[in-house]
Amino acid sequence: ARARAAALQQRQDAFADLLTAPDARSATAAAAGGSGLGTVVWSESRGRAGFLASGLPALADGTTYELWFNDSGTMRPAGLLPRSDGALLLTGPVDAAKGVGVTVEPAAGSLHPSGAPIMLIPFV
Repeated sequence: ARARAAALQQRQDAFADLLTAPDARSATAAAAGGSGLGTVVWSESRGRAGFLASGLPALADGTTYELWFNDSGTMRPAGLLPRSDGALLLTGPVDAAKGVGVTVEPAAGSLHPSGAPIMLIPFV
């Protein structure tokens, strides 16, 4: 329990650091079909991005939402969000990404998107 609490505190601290970065910016988009919203927060100085989901459609058993950095049309895995609501600090650096995409993938995730994104959020 202590290890889980420490890991949760570390993730919360990292997300708070991102949100309070002087150059933090955000963009929000609706999911395809209009159900649910996703907000991306990113900081070039921190080289990090986070994703906040609200009201995305419930997923079928054995599937998850997967986040991707959009590197000018090439999608790079950035983390798994197994629920329709929640927050995720994306895995990996922002680097030259132009935005973030969200797809529905098998529960373990995929190396490449297996279908069209339900959401694309550009870094603007």
